Amino acid sequence: MALMVALGGMLGMCGVVVGLAAVGASAGDEPAGVLVGDQVPQKTIDALKAKKLLSAEEMVLAFHDQTVRLDMSEVTFVTKSRVVYAKGNKVSAVALADVSKITHRSGPLGIDLVDLVTKDGKSLHIEIAPLNGGESYVDAIEDGWRIHFPEASVTRATKPAQKRP
Repeated sequence: MALMVALGGMLGMCGVVVGLAAVGASAGDEPAGVLVGDQVPQKTIDALKAKKLLSAEEMVLAFHDQTVRLDMSEVTFVTKSRVVYAKGNKVSAVALADVSKITHRSGPLGIDLVDLVTKDGKSLHIEIAPLNGGESYVDAIEDGWRIHFPEASVTRATKPAQKRP
């Protein structure tokens, strides 16, 4: 009986995730999920510049709006030189030239968890919801990182991550 309750709870959570994804997808004409290269609309690039998150000379390799409504109140993006995570008024950025390790693993319910650690111990943690193209985002980070360190590669964990405290 306990197994059935646990299984039912997990299926219910999956339904919520899929439902939220469907609401986000229907929120407008904006594409949802991880966008790479030319998939990133000019309107999004202009908004990042207006928020002073992106400089005029930077090019976005990958972009993800973490919100269901795609309102850009929580975004993450990769350029050739850095990875940025912004939520509300808080902005965290890590220069790819300073990164010593990048780890990608699957979290609960298929969430993509990405951790970047710099040579001086600074870290940046990014979560990308299931079915949003997290692997493409990690590939873009790796491509940007290899500009600075050609032999670098992301550590990809094969078993699901434990929940962070």
